[in-house]
Amino acid sequence: MVQEHVPVLIVGGGVVGLSTALFLLHQGVPSLLVERHASTSILPRARGLHFRTMEFYREIGLDETIRATGASVIKQGSFGGFLIGETLLSARRQPIALTGARGEVLQDLSPADFCFCPQDKLEPVLLAAARQRGGDLRFHTELISCEQDGEGVTATLLERTSGTRSTIRADYLIAADGARSPMRNMLGISQSGEGALEHYLNIYFEADLSKQVRGKEFSQCLIEHPDVYGVLVSINNTDRWVFHLSYDPARGETLDAFPPERCQELIRKAVGLPNLAVEILSIGPWESAVRIADSFQRGRIFLAGDAAHLMPPWGGFGANTGIADAHNLAWKLAAVFNGQATPELLATYETERRPVASFSAEQSALRSDIRIRYGLASTEETAAVQRQLVGMGVVVGGYQYCSPTIFPEEDVPPVYDRLSLDGRPGTRAPHVWVEYRGQLISTLDLLWRGFVLLAGPDGRAWYEAACQLANHLDIELEAYRVGPSGDLLDPECYWHEAAGIQADGAILMRPDGIVAWRSWESVSQPERMLEQVMMCVLCRISRD
Repeated sequence: MVQEHVPVLIVGGGVVGLSTALFLLHQGVPSLLVERHASTSILPRARGLHFRTMEFYREIGLDETIRATGASVIKQGSFGGFLIGETLLSARRQPIALTGARGEVLQDLSPADFCFCPQDKLEPVLLAAARQRGGDLRFHTELISCEQDGEGVTATLLERTSGTRSTIRADYLIAADGARSPMRNMLGISQSGEGALEHYLNIYFEADLSKQVRGKEFSQCLIEHPDVYGVLVSINNTDRWVFHLSYDPARGETLDAFPPERCQELIRKAVGLPNLAVEILSIGPWESAVRIADSFQRGRIFLAGDAAHLMPPWGGFGANTGIADAHNLAWKLAAVFNGQATPELLATYETERRPVASFSAEQSALRSDIRIRYGLASTEETAAVQRQLVGMGVVVGGYQYCSPTIFPEEDVPPVYDRLSLDGRPGTRAPHVWVEYRGQLISTLDLLWRGFVLLAGPDGRAWYEAACQLANHLDIELEAYRVGPSGDLLDPECYWHEAAGIQADGAILMRPDGIVAWRSWESVSQPERMLEQVMMCVLCRISRD
């Protein structure tokens, strides 16, 4: 007997699952999140949130809290730098030779910026916010079976403390249950990609190295000691660290060969201090790998995060890509639940996100060769790899969607060689600072739950058409004119130039900030055109 019904069941309480719950709450969609572990992550794991991710958190009012949380761990300005040496003591700072390092100039492209906040600090912030906003999140609760039909998903849950079982009926299920994803395996979804690239032991430890790193704070340090090879990663540049120890299972090396005592000695050698006091917090094997699910959707079940795409950590693209998955899916589920869109809209989740995940994984893999990442080799092969690398900003926010919800202007594939957010349909809408009701805001701050039409200073016809259409179709569509006068004050007319339109043109932003459609200028029947656009974007009619 079904004991409970929820619109969306989220399996997995990591950073992607928690973000999914928050984005759904923001869209007015209740959900139930279950996580088999008793608490959030105790390991730092992912550490950096790129600008596009911080835009998502800005939208739901969490960006400042997250930034303050990260700042409590480490001063933002000291998170950076790459070292290499036989030991940490002898290591020297290295220039970053790869294209598109974290120094890209983004202040003209986004209201947000990179934020350092390790996962063990981020997840409690997300969990507290979701619960404060009315979310139902149950830890130490495991999904042990599920079946789906044409109307929904029936899941059996086990509360691991009491042993109590319950049955949940959900309209949709989102599997954010990690790289090994029991849900993906249950569905029989295969994976593609290069597979395992490298093997490491993740040694999380405490040791006071504040004196040794003062003045040469770093993000990562490549250790090339004769007895130990790996990457030392800073968590706070004082006493919390992770050492990624390279090892080779093909040579018979196993976890049993690295007890805490041996790991302590290896860390002392890596640092260059034989008497260093080291406390091992955890030791775990992991592989740097590329595995992309061949399908992100099976009926009413969706894969997100590592369950959908596993990629190497270099570049920090994994968690950021997963959070973008959650944001993409949340508004689409909301549009279907509130009757604005047909269920066909949900199929565009895979259409849009799988190519982005594949590209992000490819870029992560290119950065996996430590020598290439640090520009230490100069062979022709290295040079060829360098030419394939693109800026980190391009990877996390410069992609271009191609799906039935996008009105392309040219029949050409997306380009990923530059970060150009210029109003092209399929890309994130241009950010420009404007004045709204006496306050300075970003054009991206206008996003809430629905669509937003932004017209140029002479685009009154588009503005009026959007207002009439919102009432006619009963859809969430806000409209604004941007210019020297009007709803959004832009005295220098920066915005319509950034959007690539004339003063009487307009663009339509989806709830995720992606440009769905753009009109360079006014047309004779704006309401008719806009209605056709909205009907296609909501998958009520076909664009063909």
